Amino acid sequence: MAEDESWTLHENITYTAFWIARGSGPPTVVKPDLHPHKILLCYWWNSERMLYSKLLPRSRPPPTLINSKIWSKSAEKIGLDVRMSTCFTSTLGLI
Repeated sequence: MAEDESWTLHENITYTAFWIARGSGPPTVVKPDLHPHKILLCYWWNSERMLYSKLLPRSRPPPTLINSKIWSKSAEKIGLDVRMSTCFTSTLGLI
């Protein structure tokens, strides 16, 4: 069993189709933000399947960090005894 965290983009960009009259140009489109909104995804898995995943709340500033309280709460949700486990954890940086 393993646990990992990953920053994921959280953008709901919608594109719509439209007709353009002959001789006219397409409408202007606003450029996307240079610093897109990211949200922290925490997930647990084993060799068979994904056990648990959760999007952690965004906090400003600083960004959400994984601490022992968040780690133990997610471990309790999947029925893992934190003290008796032999799990290993890893953390990914920004993607």
